[in-house]
Amino acid sequence: MNNPIKNIIRWAIKWAMQEELSAIQCEISNLNSDIKSMSNSIKTCNQIQKEVLRPLEASVDVNERTGSWAVISLSGEKGIYIKFVDLSRNNLREIAAFLKKFEMRKIDANPSTSSMINKEISYKF
Repeated sequence: MNNPIKNIIRWAIKWAMQEELSAIQCEISNLNSDIKSMSNSIKTCNQIQKEVLRPLEASVDVNERTGSWAVISLSGEKGIYIKFVDLSRNNLREIAAFLKKFEMRKIDANPSTSSMINKEISYKF
């Protein structure tokens, strides 16, 4: 059951606020198109980042006695660039966190350590 007085009041408010409501709807429409544009830009940036980082690879040698090392290699058009990172003071979780940054990775360790690091890398919060 509609109350006719409420309907009249609603109509009067809509009529009085028509200009403001129209401006708000226009602003919402502009924001939605900005969001869509930004979303497309983010997707493009992610694709470019993947293309740039594709030739990047990390290999880790986990050794409890002599210390652990990571080798980061970047294959470019004119050569391969290599960087060695000392991980001897890091525990397995820190090594796994380091490897999570790279899409392509290799682990040189005993099977139980490799398994533990792979589980840590694939774990998602």
